[in-house]
Amino acid sequence: LVALAASRTLEEMKIQTEAALRVGLSPVEIKEALYQCAPYIGFPGTESALRLVNEAVVEKGIPLPVESQATVTEESRF
Repeated sequence: LVALAASRTLEEMKIQTEAALRVGLSPVEIKEALYQCAPYIGFPGTESALRLVNEAVVEKGIPLPVESQATVTEESRF
């Protein structure tokens, strides 16, 4: 999925997201991997990929948003 996003081959993104879900990846794992693309392919490219991932996830009946993965709170921030 990361390679598809980086190469802008978004036609396959939904199909491969469905395959990733089928073999056991969670929506959180998929989205976290794509977030790592942002510094390299830019926010617009990452956002386009995530939009298609979200569509595939919703079509599979998985509710969005996914659980937050944040580890920093306002109290522990500084």
